[in-house]
Amino acid sequence: MPTFRSVAFFLSALLAAGLSTAGVCGERVIVLTSYPEEVFSRFEAAYEHAHPGVDVEVLWRTPHDALEHLSRTGNGDVDVFWAASPRTFRSLADLGLLDSRDVDRSGIPDSVGPLPLVDPSHRFHAFELASFGIVSDPAAFAALGSRVPGNWSDLTDPRLENRVGFPVPSRVGFATALVDGILQATGWREGWALIGRLGANSRLALSGGTSIVDDVRNGHTAAGVTIDFFAQAAIAKEHRLEFRHPAAAGSSLGHAAVLRSAPHRAGAVRFVSFLLSPEGQHLLAEPGIRRIAIHPAAHQGARFPLDPYQDLAAPMLRFDTDLAAARAPTVSALFDALVTRRQHALRAAWRAWEQARRDDAASSTPASMAALGEAEDLLSRLPLTAEAAGRAPLRTIFERRRSSPEAEAEAAAIESSWTAFFDENARLALERLAALRTGTGTGSKP
Repeated sequence: MPTFRSVAFFLSALLAAGLSTAGVCGERVIVLTSYPEEVFSRFEAAYEHAHPGVDVEVLWRTPHDALEHLSRTGNGDVDVFWAASPRTFRSLADLGLLDSRDVDRSGIPDSVGPLPLVDPSHRFHAFELASFGIVSDPAAFAALGSRVPGNWSDLTDPRLENRVGFPVPSRVGFATALVDGILQATGWREGWALIGRLGANSRLALSGGTSIVDDVRNGHTAAGVTIDFFAQAAIAKEHRLEFRHPAAAGSSLGHAAVLRSAPHRAGAVRFVSFLLSPEGQHLLAEPGIRRIAIHPAAHQGARFPLDPYQDLAAPMLRFDTDLAAARAPTVSALFDALVTRRQHALRAAWRAWEQARRDDAASSTPASMAALGEAEDLLSRLPLTAEAAGRAPLRTIFERRRSSPEAEAEAAAIESSWTAFFDENARLALERLAALRTGTGTGSKP
């Protein structure tokens, strides 16, 4: 990805000639973003066209690197932070580094349904909305003799083993909110049981949503779990694909903010105001972008995947962003302990359970049904409660692991204990299933 994008050669030539650049370039705005080039370049060009003489310089960073860059003491080389990373914005706001009170957000409500569209202190503003779902190739499901999936549970079909792309939260930015959306909609224990079965069935993706969609498009997988705009952009080019929103789906907001230390504050305020204006928001409907506008006026005459103001019952609007942010690092670590580092064992355990269920279907007895239930219970047990996952001390350990050797050692020890917990319960579950096959199961608790 690019670093600073500017007319550097032109400016250097002017400087070499001893000329001042102030009158040539006029206003200057320095924007740090994690959006891909097909997004930021379109907004950059539109803004510069609407404001002749303005020079927008773009610095690309991942959200984590952006947090490190912007939180340096005395940092004053960036005007605007613009990204789809709610957690990073909260961290920067808590550090007192954002101040967007002067931004014009006329016409945008403070929330859509229960989903907030602005920080209460106006330190940062929502820019776009996205949700999660399943992109699939209907032809692949027709060949399997199966229906196109519309709910997460459809992806646990044994025939789809290794044919479902699923993002790993510790490696793919949007995946933590995706997982938490399932947890919030189905409950902590039930949600993790579903996620475990999904993870066992999946081809785990260690990079962004485009790779998940590409795998479906290229026939490497039949379906993929991704964020809506990746799927919609692909469908605009490849009409044979489908995208569906499950009933249990979270959401993700992109935001923009002016830095408190912005060296070009007036220009920064104008740029963020443009992002939130109907003119800027209309750009989100373009085929290469396909994100959901948060300005109601932008939905008039433009085609978006969803109009949240017309569908206030949409599951994505019920997503508790504060809860998800509070436990995001812990959820990500727990996914790694349950799925990422032990997918082979997880898959073997659920495969054995599915086989035992099929074998027992014709002649089930109270004892065999109890044994199956006990095995399923063992495979669904968790080493911590939802309340514990949201506690600050645990979250802090996982948040600091990349910057602190001590925190990394502590985080690794916790994850190791979780993995041992899952392994032991899988061992007991397999014992129960083996006893069921040999007819020695009694249905008693292990």
